Amino acid sequence: MKQVLGLFNSSIQIESNPGNGTRFFFTISFTTTTAVPKKEIAKRAVKTDLGHLKILIAEDNEFNRRIIAMQFRALNLVPVIVENGKQAYDTYASGHFDAILLDLHMPVSDGYETVKQIRAMKDPEKAKVYIIAFTASVTEQQKIFDSGFDDYLYKPVELNALINKLEKAGLYKRA
Repeated sequence: MKQVLGLFNSSIQIESNPGNGTRFFFTISFTTTTAVPKKEIAKRAVKTDLGHLKILIAEDNEFNRRIIAMQFRALNLVPVIVENGKQAYDTYASGHFDAILLDLHMPVSDGYETVKQIRAMKDPEKAKVYIIAFTASVTEQQKIFDSGFDDYLYKPVELNALINKLEKAGLYKRA
């Protein structure tokens, strides 16, 4: 919950009165907008189909995994999602993927360790797979590149940013 509230520049507040209980609350501000007719939305929508790609994602947070799966369905993409770096390495070693997206901070094996293991694979083709780091931090960019990642995406992932990264990798071309 704390992570989700952080995405909205909010935090959990606490009020406690002995004998009367404790109250937890938060405030989130949203901007208002005028409604856009459905017909206009359909005109603006960019039809992107990435269903031909095989993407492996390692993310330890269950909520984030659900959000990612939902977002990727909008691109006709059904990623293979695992919970930690060890599972990501094992899954990648036994299969073929066009790209890997790794959370940096996971239990068992974090993204930094996992990318090093993949880059050290004996098969040079497997070792050079396009790997994107998932991060909520704005201070780790240099460490990300120094560790062997090809690129990074900030959480929460914006679909246009993901499409741009896949296009940069040569895995997708705009019509």
